[in-house]
Formats: sequence, structure tokens, C-alpha cells
Amino acid sequence: MKITVCGGTLFGLSVCAVIFFFIAIPAARADTSPPSHFCVQPAKQTVFSSKGLREKYVEDVRVYKACIEQFVEEQKAAVKVHHEAAEAAIKEFNDFVKESQE
Repeated sequence: MKITVCGGTLFGLSVCAVIFFFIAIPAARADTSPPSHFCVQPAKQTVFSSKGLREKYVEDVRVYKACIEQFVEEQKAAVKVHHEAAEAAIKEFNDFVKESQE
């Protein structure tokens, strides 16, 4: 009895490699938990006992917003880097398969 893994052909092996690439490797290398920001949310206030306290609250909200915006931009940059790496890996594999068929 002969057991053939992935079809035993170049195409079959290519399909297995793609499946492995998209399932096993990312699962092993994926972040186990999503990143979190460390921005401090100001306590909500609706009544202020002085103009100074109101100005402090407005400043705290501005700082909180800036912190969140920075976190979002950092995450977008990380997504871009990961996306580019994935696209490069896909291109590398596709080029390999194309060259193997020539």
C-alpha cells in the first residue's frame, strides 16, 4: 500500500505548502492577545466648581484623545508592515511555483 502525501506532484505539494503557510505558520506566530493602549481616560464631569477645574478637564480630554490617536496610528502602521510582509511571502511562493513549472 502506497501513501501519497499532498498528491505526490509538484502541484499537490504546492497546494500543501500554501495550506501550511496560511494555517500553521500564522497560528504559531500570531499575537496571542491584541495590543492595548495605556491611555488614561479622564473621569467624566458635567459640573465644575471653578474655571480652572474645567480647563484641567478639557486638557485631560485633549491628552487622552492624542494618546488614542497615537495608538491608532501605531496600529495602522503595524498592520501595513504585516500586510506587506504577507504580500511579499505570497509573491515569493507564486514566483517559486511559476519557476518550477517552466
